[in-house]
Amino acid sequence: MVPYLGPRSGGCLVSTCCCRAEWPGLPHTIALSGDSRGPHVGVKPEVLRHPARFSLIYSQHPFIVPGGRFLEFYYWDSYWVMEGLLLSEMPETVKGMLQNFLDLVQVYGHVPNGARVYYLQRSQPPLLTLMMDRYVTHTNDVAFLRDNIGTLALELDFWTENRNISVSLGEKSYVLNRYYVPYGGPR
Repeated sequence: MVPYLGPRSGGCLVSTCCCRAEWPGLPHTIALSGDSRGPHVGVKPEVLRHPARFSLIYSQHPFIVPGGRFLEFYYWDSYWVMEGLLLSEMPETVKGMLQNFLDLVQVYGHVPNGARVYYLQRSQPPLLTLMMDRYVTHTNDVAFLRDNIGTLALELDFWTENRNISVSLGEKSYVLNRYYVPYGGPR
């Protein structure tokens, strides 16, 4: 159930079916897969069955591809996509995207820059808690927040334990979280 907003369709690893209940009168830019098995859930199953063959990280839940030129989602971009989806009254798609990020935190300890294995050492500013806040404010789905509060704390722990710097100003010292990739060389 992945809306794929872009010109590519044949042979891609991302399902092109979408959350039909939230997309009445499908916009013409959404390519449908024509797969007779019905809507896929997230990335196509071969990515899950054979992860070593792909750089794409499997995602079970619906998501929107930013700008229509990628096959994967990106962390920072997804915040803005979610804002638009909530304004468009598409909270179930937002919830699926949130669940994808929560799944990544449970597996990797943080949300990588994007859903590719070569982004695992990189992240973007931590927005997952803010994303959850926007979703809960819009839907009042406190149960979803309650069920995932521990995972949100895990992502914050990643930043406070792995991406911080101590800064002194006068006699005061501060610990700040920062965007930082501790690895040299290509991604």
